[in-house]
Amino acid sequence: MKPFRLDRRTFLRGAAGIAVGLPMLEAMLPPARAGGDPIPKRFVTSWGGISLSGYSAGGLVVPSAAGPAYEITRGLKPLEELGVADKVTIVSHLLLPWEEDGVMPPGGRTIEFHYNTLGPQAAGTHTGPARDGAPKGPTADQIMGDELGGDPVFRALAYRVQPASYSGGNTIGGNNGRMSWRQDGDDLISVEPIVSPRVAFESLFTGFVPPDPAEAAAAALLLRRNKSVLDIVDRHGSGWLDRLGAADKMRMERHLDEIRALEDRLNQMQPELANCKMLPDPGDDWPIGEAFLGDGNSYSPDAGYSDEIGRNEILTDLITMAFVCDRTRAASIMLTEWKCYMNMFNFGGWESDMHELTHGKGPEESVADAVGFHVRQFGTLVAKLAARPEVDGKTMLDHCALVLFLEGGNGWNPESLVENSAHSTENMACFVAGGAGGLKQGEHIIATNRHPGEVVLTAMQAVGHQGGLGELTDPIDEMRA
Repeated sequence: MKPFRLDRRTFLRGAAGIAVGLPMLEAMLPPARAGGDPIPKRFVTSWGGISLSGYSAGGLVVPSAAGPAYEITRGLKPLEELGVADKVTIVSHLLLPWEEDGVMPPGGRTIEFHYNTLGPQAAGTHTGPARDGAPKGPTADQIMGDELGGDPVFRALAYRVQPASYSGGNTIGGNNGRMSWRQDGDDLISVEPIVSPRVAFESLFTGFVPPDPAEAAAAALLLRRNKSVLDIVDRHGSGWLDRLGAADKMRMERHLDEIRALEDRLNQMQPELANCKMLPDPGDDWPIGEAFLGDGNSYSPDAGYSDEIGRNEILTDLITMAFVCDRTRAASIMLTEWKCYMNMFNFGGWESDMHELTHGKGPEESVADAVGFHVRQFGTLVAKLAARPEVDGKTMLDHCALVLFLEGGNGWNPESLVENSAHSTENMACFVAGGAGGLKQGEHIIATNRHPGEVVLTAMQAVGHQGGLGELTDPIDEMRA
């Protein structure tokens, strides 16, 4: 009897062009594992608009000694609480160089600090002119989106957790809220991140590609009624679901149950969306917090927060599900904007926005808590991928490479000519997770004066990238076994 096989791109389909992607099943694998396609590699970059410390090199985040089973500092406590400290590696003592005497080093920055440190790390290109913000080439997530394959519609997801700037006019766009750029011929194009969890969910898992106006109207009606996508699709898959083996059936049941749970959480957290409108206007989302008065200097307990913890929970669920369904193999998630003004009262009881903590509005412990917020959000995705079994007996995390990089470190500030400054790119650190390509897990690696973009490059090469990243060409060999 001929073995039953499913194409990896199989969907559960329903009315109005709505579809649900499936997880990888044994029925999708070639008969002989050794000669078949490998399990897909996945790649994620994360960004946090915070410096490592405003007081000393490493602050209360970087462990004091190198090696495995590193010290759990105040800033790393979330990794222990999430149970993923043995899966996250810290690469420290990094240096993002700056322009001196008119000479710009590869992947360097102008001496102006804010808005000038993301591009060199995400794209490996130098910055300029002063506070320009955008990189000079495509970012790692977009490069890997092209190379890793996956659904071409979702070649590289771009999400953002912090929905607004919380300063000035409380804007929700512009380069301070972007971390992804793609190359389109001779043009470098910014990629707007999705900030609404509802939009992200509907665009990914309702498979909304209606072929004609009538089906578009039908889909709109279903969305307005807040109909579950699982009630719309054919859960029996035209008979093929009944032909799956026992292990595949269990994976499918878990997959569908998790989609239902994700829908329920969205509906509970956003009940006003029961009458959501047709995409791309899905209706109201979580309320966006108000801006602080002035440039982060007038604190208000009621400003600067939009339930970033809840937003991150949903968005990391969506990235995980997008990987499970093979809708994408690359993603970026901007946790906070550059020069972040998010309210820190919700994350340690500090009566200050995040940026001002690095300038003396709180003790060193407060800055470690601000870094720890980002570590927690990154660790949340790590934990979800680690909990996902793959058909080869390993976990999805074992086939991934994830990197969290930050806006600054601590040290010499060439702009204001002072030491022990948060406006410094000395003594930076990156956080890496995933076992793809032999990446080490659960270690503290001291990589003195190596470029943080080289950490990103090493992660890219771990999932199959050949060559460099922008102006950077040398991976950090100590990161791989």
